[in-house]
Amino acid sequence: MDLFRKVSFEEYWNKHSQTQSTTWFLCMFSRNRFQHILKFKKLPKRNDPAYKPSQRFKTLLDFVNRKVLRYYNPRRELAVDESLVGTKEKTSMLQYIPSKRSRFGVKFWMLVESVTGYVLQMDVHHRKRFDPTPVGTLQGTNVVLNLMKNSHLLEKSFHVFADRFFASLNLANKLFRERTYLIGTMKTNRPMPQMTKNARPQAGNAVYTRQRQNMLCCFSSSYSFSII
Repeated sequence: MDLFRKVSFEEYWNKHSQTQSTTWFLCMFSRNRFQHILKFKKLPKRNDPAYKPSQRFKTLLDFVNRKVLRYYNPRRELAVDESLVGTKEKTSMLQYIPSKRSRFGVKFWMLVESVTGYVLQMDVHHRKRFDPTPVGTLQGTNVVLNLMKNSHLLEKSFHVFADRFFASLNLANKLFRERTYLIGTMKTNRPMPQMTKNARPQAGNAVYTRQRQNMLCCFSSSYSFSII
């Protein structure tokens, strides 16, 4: 319709004038069926509180998420990660990440099975304007909990592996209350016991700290903190 603009939708199915006929539309589907499909595509405008930048493909994404869980039972070990889908389109979701191959694109959060890499759940990152992080919480914590909740995998003794963007004691405690376990590395600026934060182990050694059900380990090689 962008290539052949007409005064109304009905004109695309015009059979009375041969010069105005557009045979492709006549062969594809009837006018009534097209109008019936079209009425379901009324999306919120940009100034509408319900507007989301991903609303044009979110329905397809939700459909894929439902199907992948229906036909596959994951093993115990899961992993959470992010992926940048390259695009040159103008969108409020566009991000620039120099470390990624595409650099410019839309970020997706993913929950995958660690052994096979099978994707169990995906969600799109709308950025701060349309997807703000609640005050007093961490973005990584919200992402992991939402992925696990939407995939109905909480309270089933799964083990989640996460990198330092997602992992924190806050996430570990929340997952533990849902009978789910976390293994990952933490950033040095995340809340943790002072004994672990101030530890300076010698080469080849490690310092272990237990905080209730959590075990933290500080390695000398990279001075990283792991939470188990």
